[in-house]
Amino acid sequence: IDMNMIFTSVVGRSGQFTLANIFNTYGIDCYAEAEPPQLIITTSLPLKSKFINKMWGAAFTYLKLTRIQRRWLVSNEDMGRGKALEWYEKQDYTQLDRLAGRNIKRVERLQEKKKYKTYICVSKYFLRTQCEAIYRINPDISLIKLTRDPLMNAKSSENRKKFFLQDNPSIHSPQNCLKMDGNQLNAFQLYLWIWCEMELRHYRFVENHPVKKIYEINTEELNNTSKLIEMFSCFGISHREIKKVETLNTNVGSGRPETVITEKDINDYEVFVKMVPKDLLNKILYLNNYDPYIHIHR
Repeated sequence: IDMNMIFTSVVGRSGQFTLANIFNTYGIDCYAEAEPPQLIITTSLPLKSKFINKMWGAAFTYLKLTRIQRRWLVSNEDMGRGKALEWYEKQDYTQLDRLAGRNIKRVERLQEKKKYKTYICVSKYFLRTQCEAIYRINPDISLIKLTRDPLMNAKSSENRKKFFLQDNPSIHSPQNCLKMDGNQLNAFQLYLWIWCEMELRHYRFVENHPVKKIYEINTEELNNTSKLIEMFSCFGISHREIKKVETLNTNVGSGRPETVITEKDINDYEVFVKMVPKDLLNKILYLNNYDPYIHIHR
């Protein structure tokens, strides 16, 4: 494959759209996508039609258009969720390799059109379903490990009020690194579990698969110019002068509650951590000497 391909180790709700926008705004000869493939028809197109709004309502129309697109054009499986989560759980290599091959072909078509040298896929589904299959096709890949504070991440995810299994594996999947009894966890702790699970899957992947380059960056560093310059340099990507970084896809921006950590959240975290086996907890470097009370003004 005549291009550099960079994928992302990330749990989600960690600044993926902001990261992709940084590459597309300041990078030269590169192209980034967040959670590809995105819907072709969005609310900015036919939903502004007064006729459609009057006859069916914008919300209903958007739901129908989304279902049609996800069924026939850009499916949940193409993203790496839906049945792809089951394929990974059952290690259905035939389906996973077909999915990875289709996605790489799509990227190659994009390269022919946009003429970039480096492609960056910023998606939480890489570690959930596609990592091994993509590596079998193209082992010459690099990684960005994008990590957000676990409490902030879990709270932000909980505030989205999405169906957990739409984007995430079952807590009882045999492919999990961190096997726990999901009945013991509340919604907040379930998102703490997937945060830990994706951290452990990252380490498992890089232990078992030699990766050309790995760059680690935390979500709060996405507005750190020096850190971003270092990231571009790591992958050999030329860049324009980095100025203001726009934060995208926030909960507040989409009308959801602000991400604020409470004493109850901290208590839930401390109870959860005690249930994690010590050997696995020690593997998660971010949690070494981590103090959850940094979120409470004392």
